[in-house]
Amino acid sequence: MVTALPSIFSIAVIIEFLLGNFANGFIALVNFIDWTKRQKISSVDHILAALAVSRIALLWVMIINWYATLFSPDFYSLEVRIIFQIAWAVSNHFSIWLATSFSIFYLFKIANFSSLIFLRLKWRVKSIVLVILLGSLFFMVCHVVVVSIHEKVQTEVYEGNGTRKTKLRDILQLSNMTIFTLANFIPFDMVTALPSIFSIAVIIEFLLGNFANGFIALVNFIDWTKRQKISSVDHILAALAVSRIALLWVMIINWYATLFSPDFYSLEVRIIFQIAWAVSNHFSIWLATSFSIFYLFKIANFSSLIFLRLKWRVKSIVLVILLGSLFFMVCHVVVVSIHEKVQTEVYEGNGTRKTKLRDILQLSNMTIFTLANFIPFGMSLTSFVLLIFSLWKHLKRMQLCDKGSQDPSTKVHIRAMQTVVSFLLFFAGLAIEIACFTMPEKKLLFIFGMTTTVLYPWGHSFILILGNSKLKQASLRALQQVKCC
Repeated sequence: MVTALPSIFSIAVIIEFLLGNFANGFIALVNFIDWTKRQKISSVDHILAALAVSRIALLWVMIINWYATLFSPDFYSLEVRIIFQIAWAVSNHFSIWLATSFSIFYLFKIANFSSLIFLRLKWRVKSIVLVILLGSLFFMVCHVVVVSIHEKVQTEVYEGNGTRKTKLRDILQLSNMTIFTLANFIPFDMVTALPSIFSIAVIIEFLLGNFANGFIALVNFIDWTKRQKISSVDHILAALAVSRIALLWVMIINWYATLFSPDFYSLEVRIIFQIAWAVSNHFSIWLATSFSIFYLFKIANFSSLIFLRLKWRVKSIVLVILLGSLFFMVCHVVVVSIHEKVQTEVYEGNGTRKTKLRDILQLSNMTIFTLANFIPFGMSLTSFVLLIFSLWKHLKRMQLCDKGSQDPSTKVHIRAMQTVVSFLLFFAGLAIEIACFTMPEKKLLFIFGMTTTVLYPWGHSFILILGNSKLKQASLRALQQVKCC
């Protein structure tokens, strides 16, 4: 049995070689016949046909290398070895990267996420696959070069003609292993390590969010301590930054507890986190909406008496909006607390009669959440539309007066619109936020949802820094000090 093992394995290799050629040849042939009939080929079939050809080449390289090593070692000269190493590196490279491209193509064609980033990538999937394949050629070229040089040096050291080249051989061997690992680990990692990638992204976004919002709060606090007064805009900005820092911490702790410490997630802890999230998310959204409304009344120009009266009382309007929004927050907190308790009882089998109550509470929770988020979204959208209308009227007046379009008022309008539209875009990710917090059992979806959701509290804050002259100047001064250090 022991002595027959080489023969058994050899027969197995030959059978696998034949099966591999048959399967890959069949794929290539079917796609070729389809292409000759229709005179066109889809992107998926293109990848499949190229993958099949690369695997046929890889099989032939492997079988010839196997035969030469075992049965014809004299044939295996330095030049032949280099040719086989290069042929294996090229065919193996295309086999792996084409399979990875096929997986990515399927991901973007089949998966459905409402993230703007995902949708943009989905529309450009062909370009993405092409960029991945072209970018991977860098690894292939490096691998081929290192393999060729390493094989020559290895032969010289082995034959005793290059004792001084031992260190060079070791360096080349390490380089060869590094490039090979990277060239094979990256495509494997792109498919299997998505949770780790998204988790790293969540942590980076969390740090960026704390930095951006902490910077806004700190600059306004220092300004307030110096002048002993603070403007309404800075007041809103500082409060918004603090609420977003709280929101980021609630989200990151919830993410960690859900994925890595589910035992810690008792009923009481869940209720605390739900309330903390509802409160911090509420203030984050409504303060950003108040900021948009404040911009509208301070910048827009309309001759309507109603608008002018509201413009004079903008501080009171913002205060009324924030106080009125507390009704939604209180309702949300109450419903969330009761729903979480009833949900736990039904899940544990201790409250079968409470199933209807759970459904009613779930519907109430979703209704309050939708209203509490749709109303500020509608207000911000209205502010954006009115700012566009105000800018259009202003540009029309400037044309009648034969003045340029780059006056200060136009620039202020555009800056305000950029701030408001950025808030609207980040606000659109709330649909993913719902999925993120309601479907923790789907790990990948949960982590992807977190990655997209955390974009809102830090991305919009960076735009606020760039759009506010005081914050922008403070950030530039801070960068100059960092460079000097």
